[in-house]
Amino acid sequence: MTNDTHVALHKLAELDGGGARLAVEGAVIATATDDAVILWRDHVRAGTAEAPAAIDRLRFHGGELLTAPYVLQVPGASSASTTTSWVALWTALPDLGPALLHDLPGPPSGQLLVRRADWSADGQELLVYVEHRAPRGIGASSAAGPQARLLWLDRARKVLAVPWTGRSFSINAVALGTRFAAAGGKQLLVWDRRSHAQLAALDVHTVLIRDVAFSPDERLLGSVANDHKVALVDTATWKPTATWDAHDGDATGIAFHPTLALVATTGQDGQVRVWSLDGTRRAEAALGRPGNAVAFSPDGKQLLVATDEHVAIFSLAAE
Repeated sequence: MTNDTHVALHKLAELDGGGARLAVEGAVIATATDDAVILWRDHVRAGTAEAPAAIDRLRFHGGELLTAPYVLQVPGASSASTTTSWVALWTALPDLGPALLHDLPGPPSGQLLVRRADWSADGQELLVYVEHRAPRGIGASSAAGPQARLLWLDRARKVLAVPWTGRSFSINAVALGTRFAAAGGKQLLVWDRRSHAQLAALDVHTVLIRDVAFSPDERLLGSVANDHKVALVDTATWKPTATWDAHDGDATGIAFHPTLALVATTGQDGQVRVWSLDGTRRAEAALGRPGNAVAFSPDGKQLLVATDEHVAIFSLAAE
């Protein structure tokens, strides 16, 4: 992509019903609130299904035992019907509770809460950030219960590794890729997916990271944060390749184009923007409300943005 490449966004539709998370697979779009998934097919709303547990990221995955893709949500999965009707069938998975107690002397007083998590694209591994909440009336401290932890699980809920422990509210975003796993708080933390060894702890932002994403070839790791910035990191050297101001307010969502050297962001300023990988702004559009999440369609011809109220769909053309 040359410096004079022109990228154009044209609004195609605005779907009524938004959320904090977003995923797209062909003609199917899914958004998630804290405890429900909304599904559209061909821009027609197919329905809403309540989730059995809190939802963080959404992914589509073609399961071997299903004829249709299903939506992976943390910590469960649901079938996405091949018809226009929503199938509220949550795939049976082992109880997450025993995994949350891994290596603890016993159930702590209070609650263990999953705050952030992500499935691998193959649906076989799950990275979960869990925090302890003391019973009401008991102060939160190290003596009140276990530390916050990242748990690396397989699909059967077996704990493969505990790559991180620390204070609550230290992590706000996680991503599980093909070769790497990442978590973002004030630092950007990275682990090797095969060995589970930590590869990097990067100070690429000055305040809380809001979202992280790998490029399709995983040569880049991108993050956005409350410092309004985008940071791109080379996964061969773990050094930043570019950092720039992306939004006039907190930057909340990031996604890489599936084939072109482009990255999209959204933020609390109510804008969606498309950038080249050196930080040159290529296109932008107003949403009319703060953006939560952004995603490209698998063919790269559309860009979707979720707000609390709507999903905006834009065509994307690069010349």
